[in-house]
Amino acid sequence: MIDANQNDTLASALKALKRSEVHDPSSEAGEGQDVPSPSHENLSGDGITFLRAVRRLESSFEKAARFCDRTAETGKYVYQEWAKPAWHLIEPAVDGAWRGYRAAFSRIAYTRDEDGNRVFSTKRAAAATLASVILAGSVIQYGIPLAVQTTYDGAMLLRTQETSIYLNKAQELDEPAGVHQTSGCFSYPCGADDTMYFRMRDNIILDARNWVTRGHGYYPEDVAGAIANETNKCDITYYGVRNKTLGWYPYITEARCTPVSFQRHDEGAGSVPVQQAVPLAPVPAGP
Repeated sequence: MIDANQNDTLASALKALKRSEVHDPSSEAGEGQDVPSPSHENLSGDGITFLRAVRRLESSFEKAARFCDRTAETGKYVYQEWAKPAWHLIEPAVDGAWRGYRAAFSRIAYTRDEDGNRVFSTKRAAAATLASVILAGSVIQYGIPLAVQTTYDGAMLLRTQETSIYLNKAQELDEPAGVHQTSGCFSYPCGADDTMYFRMRDNIILDARNWVTRGHGYYPEDVAGAIANETNKCDITYYGVRNKTLGWYPYITEARCTPVSFQRHDEGAGSVPVQQAVPLAPVPAGP
């Protein structure tokens, strides 16, 4: 514990420390002269420990303040550059949906009496509320994921890529339903370090584009069907990236494949793969 004398000494040291911050001895010291530093010779061990704790606390507050400032600046940037423009794009649709919902709820919850006056019906309002809860649950479960997926597809389709690659047979996955998957590599045979995975699934944007340009929808099973049940040399168009952490896959939108047979024979010191392609007409798989 700090006694009364130590308190007086501590107060005097704090005042001296403040004066040393205002008065810089280095401004009066000549060149080559030593500048005296504040000492705590008059402080006890408890006093010095207390001063150090105060300084650590001040440093922690300063770091926390800087972190809050940077977080606020980042949030402001995200709002101004991303969230606000995105909201302006969807605001008309959200506003229209909200007005339509209010009109539908009012039509269901109110009825008219014999005189033609609108009368609130508790039973009808309860039914409308139950329907609203079911609708909200459907939007959360299906609507929001679909909106996120469509936004992702739209952004990634702006940067489709084309490449030639060896692909294996495409298979339909059990989960998620309606999704086909294949694997391949750029040089045969494939190894653990260079194998890539691609998927094919429904895509609303490609559906709309196909209906406009080709008169039919986009069917991922047609893309998967272009990849024969063996090793294939394929020219593909795809979008997206592979990210294991987020569960992202690149998606093939078009594939033209030729089945390929490989045999190995010795030539001098090494073995070289020999490609024997079975010529097939290119199979378009939309879009």
